[in-house]
Amino acid sequence: MGDIRRHQAFLLDCFADCLVGKLAKGVVHNLNSPLQVLSMQLEMLKMDLGGQERLVQTLKYGPSKDHDVSEEFKAMESKLGKEKERLEKIEDVLCRLQTMVGLIASRSAGTYDDAASPLILNQMLEEEVEFWKSDLFFKHQVEKKIELPSKPLLVAVNEALLRDMVDGIIGASIEQLRDIKGASIEIRLLNHGKDKWALEIEHSGHDFPESRQTRPEGEGTACAVVERGCRITVDLALELARERARQIGCEFELHPRLIRCSRG
Repeated sequence: MGDIRRHQAFLLDCFADCLVGKLAKGVVHNLNSPLQVLSMQLEMLKMDLGGQERLVQTLKYGPSKDHDVSEEFKAMESKLGKEKERLEKIEDVLCRLQTMVGLIASRSAGTYDDAASPLILNQMLEEEVEFWKSDLFFKHQVEKKIELPSKPLLVAVNEALLRDMVDGIIGASIEQLRDIKGASIEIRLLNHGKDKWALEIEHSGHDFPESRQTRPEGEGTACAVVERGCRITVDLALELARERARQIGCEFELHPRLIRCSRG
């Protein structure tokens, strides 16, 4: 029995990595777009600086007596304005890249063995939604609504386990939405005070399959086909979320289109 449990735990750990790893194509896509903008802006800035350098050289050796340098200075002023705009665009793109890299880094920042530490749930959930936008279907075809407490909710929890729980719920929800028109997902964080909180994630797609514990013996598991023939079961995503919820002391409730995890 001990070996079976260890194997089950190992399977869930591997599946957690797989769930995130399958988003690699979307991550590359999201990084590629701002990198192209950055490259273009740098090239244009380089061209502008070359023109400025030639103008400075002209003024350095002195214009002829009949040459009005005021027009040259006006042109320089105009170009400096454009260069400032380009630098602001570059700064914005770098900020977006920094955010994306930060989201990726957060996936490996903690371990399952870490002690509980302070975490702002509002920020963590916003980061989770941004990260899952690496799934291009979720990014472009799913309407997303997030309801968070007006006052950021600070809790003590193992971040790696909590992120796995949220990944499992969002991942399973997305698979239930794949062929749904007008797909939507709603994430609600409820603060009940004194370290009591609840997370609800509801979608407009197909009902979640029954848990393995309630399905008749030998009946097949519901699964979704994803790219490159890799089959990721909704059951495994739900099992991951359920197990991680247990590990962080949350009650896991599975409804047809809603999952609620509450603590305290």
